[in-house]
Order: sequence, then C-alpha cells, then structure tokens
Amino acid sequence: MHPPRPYVNIYLMHDGKRYAKWKSSVHYDTAVQVFNETFQFNVSKMDVALVELCIHVKEYHRTHLNNLLGVVGIGLTAKGAGKIHWREVINSPRHQISHWHSVVPLEGTHLHPPATTPIIRT
Repeated sequence: MHPPRPYVNIYLMHDGKRYAKWKSSVHYDTAVQVFNETFQFNVSKMDVALVELCIHVKEYHRTHLNNLLGVVGIGLTAKGAGKIHWREVINSPRHQISHWHSVVPLEGTHLHPPATTPIIRT
C-alpha cells in the first residue's frame, strides 16, 4: 500500500452554497501530513460574519474518485478552535490570521490513529 497523497480543498460557503474554492498542492509520498500554505478569498466587511470556510482533506487518486479523509470547519457556526479563529478574523480585518487546526477524521479512513491526523495552518 502506498503512503497517502493528501491535498486540501477549501470552500468559501454562505447559506450552504459554495461561492469560491481553493486547492492546495498534492503531498506525494509523505507520512507527514502538514499543510502550511497561504490562501486568500475576497469578502466584503459586511459579509465576513456570514460566510464560513469548509476545509476538506482528500486523498489524490489518478484513476478514480478522490477519498474524503477529514474535515475542518471555520466560522461562527463552527465549534471550538474554528469558531475562535473566525472571531479573530472578524476582529482583525485585512490582517492575516493564522492558526493550526487538527482535521476531524471520517470513520473508515486511514487518518486513524490520531497521531497521523493532518494538521492545517489557515
């Protein structure tokens, strides 16, 4: 079995609809699953409290559908670190706000045990 080839899709969401998408590079042949990449979405000051980021960690496959391995939510309806991070974004317009987030693994994926859970800096 080959090592996972993870990548990240980040979706800018509003009312359950996807408004923008960003995709990271694929991390080939690595057991260390850390994504430290910068991304940017343009959102008006009025709308920033209404949108959320939905982060999907997927495994790249050339020949078939990519597997969804885990998720991270960042926004006012998120829980824990995702909500705290978004409050900092709202309170610091036009500033880069970076945090490390652990991915919530989906059952049946090879992100278990937690020691192999990818970490994302957003």
